[in-house]
Amino acid sequence: MEEWWVGISNFEKFFWILAVPSSALFIVQMILIVIGIDDNGDILDIDGDLDMDLEPDVPLKLVTLRNAIIFFTIFSWSGIMGLRKDYSKVFTIGLGLILGLAVIAILLFIEKGILKLTESGNMNLNYAIGVIGDVYLTIPSGGERWGKVQVNFQSSLKELDAITYGEELPTGTKIIVTKVENGLLVVERLNKT
Repeated sequence: MEEWWVGISNFEKFFWILAVPSSALFIVQMILIVIGIDDNGDILDIDGDLDMDLEPDVPLKLVTLRNAIIFFTIFSWSGIMGLRKDYSKVFTIGLGLILGLAVIAILLFIEKGILKLTESGNMNLNYAIGVIGDVYLTIPSGGERWGKVQVNFQSSLKELDAITYGEELPTGTKIIVTKVENGLLVVERLNKT
């Protein structure tokens, strides 16, 4: 092993130094996905804000830990392949960059398609008007901040964001949906006295 390492060029060593750890991290990442432990908590917005979940209405993130691992894995193995085929250094780096970015672009395209499938495009919030439900997370008074309610409409129990213009509604309060504003349910206490 030592003879092999001494016998390769520094340029090839660069690619091997990237390939081994990025491939190991890639394998760990795939195992976590398969066993269901994977979490999108590593998503880092381009502006540096940490987003703890990826909602369907949030733009896809280009710079993530997952994408970096995938990019460096593809880039490094493409570089090693290019050197084995005796490509020039410039062509080898270019090939690695192009293939790495192409794989990321393909994955973002696939992820965008998957997110479209999870969108609530067929859920019409207007059908919730008049429905009775329960407060799940306390809804502050005044309609400036939202809480969450659980309501049963369109054949399933849904947890949705809601506001109230009346008094604060604590968890467990029975509510009725009175209207929809800006994608939020407007609710009030069911038995107002």
